[in-house]
Amino acid sequence: MTSAVNSTAIIGDDITSSTPNKRRRSLIMPSNEISIEQSPSKRTRSSSPTNLQTMFSCLNDIVQSHRNLVREYVDLQMRDRTDLSIDEQRFIKSEQDLIDKVEKNLQDINQSLTMKQIPSKLSVDRVQHESDILKRIDELKTHGKWSNQRLVKYIEPKKRKTHWDYLLDEMRWLAEDFAHEKRWKQMMAKKLSLAILKYFREKNQAESQQQRDEIKRLRKQALFVCKEVMNFWKNMHKIAEYKETTRIQELKKHQLDLHLNFIVDQTEKYSDWLVKSLKTETNDDDADFNVTEDMNDDDNEETIEREEQEEQDDYAVNEIKELEADKEESIDALLKRYYGIDISNSSSEKENNVPIETKQDENNDNDDYEDDNEDDKSQPSED
Repeated sequence: MTSAVNSTAIIGDDITSSTPNKRRRSLIMPSNEISIEQSPSKRTRSSSPTNLQTMFSCLNDIVQSHRNLVREYVDLQMRDRTDLSIDEQRFIKSEQDLIDKVEKNLQDINQSLTMKQIPSKLSVDRVQHESDILKRIDELKTHGKWSNQRLVKYIEPKKRKTHWDYLLDEMRWLAEDFAHEKRWKQMMAKKLSLAILKYFREKNQAESQQQRDEIKRLRKQALFVCKEVMNFWKNMHKIAEYKETTRIQELKKHQLDLHLNFIVDQTEKYSDWLVKSLKTETNDDDADFNVTEDMNDDDNEETIEREEQEEQDDYAVNEIKELEADKEESIDALLKRYYGIDISNSSSEKENNVPIETKQDENNDNDDYEDDNEDDKSQPSED
């Protein structure tokens, strides 16, 4: 395949001068079999237009067959393995460029043949060039380099690594390492950003939850304090009522005691007076009964004493009736009537004023009671 390309490269000196390295490289690379159908026409040196056209058509067929073989080779290599080496890619590219140039030259020659006026010198040069190409093909056939069989694949020797190869390996490793590190950093940056977003989202949720919990706690605390305050004032109301009832009961008891003491004192006085009167009557039994002024005085005194006793009896009876009537009335009316205490006032005034007044009344009553007892004790001693 490469020999055919090189044989066709003789068409242009500028092309053949730039392709010795390609020939050398193409000998190493594997190639497919080349089947070129040569035209049976003999080489002629005549410059007739018919001979030239047949010659150019033959060359065109050769170029087309060579191009088809290159494409088949490329397809075969691509089917065997997907990745090609750099040398193979360069070889394929150079072959395609060379074929394109040959086709272009052939097209130019055909166009020049169609022209009415063809320069004689140009036609002679072209014919000479074509004859040289055919000679080159014959030489290749004689040397066995032009055949329809596939060339044997040349096994490349193992190449020892040089400093440049190690450098390329290191650069390749560094490139892969940098790419891997870049992907790792991008992945870690993504994870870190997601973690930061998650942290702040959870922080905001925790703050909102903490605020809600604090509000619930304050509400529970306020409810507890409210219940305690209500219970406290209920108990205080009960205590106040209990104190008020006990105070009123004590006042009533004290008043009843005073009345009872008064009644007892009166009965003791009456009994003393009765004893005295009986003593005087016994003393006067033995004496003669004489109506005198003294007797009139005694009668007057007795009548006065009887009247007083009757009045006291009436007073005691009336007082008992009044006490029975007071039982039916309310405590507020009794306190207001006898002590001037108005329950409708504020609780603070009651607590501040009522105990003081009651204590003063109790003290006064106790003093009166003690004075009465002393008087009662002193009267029998005098008698």
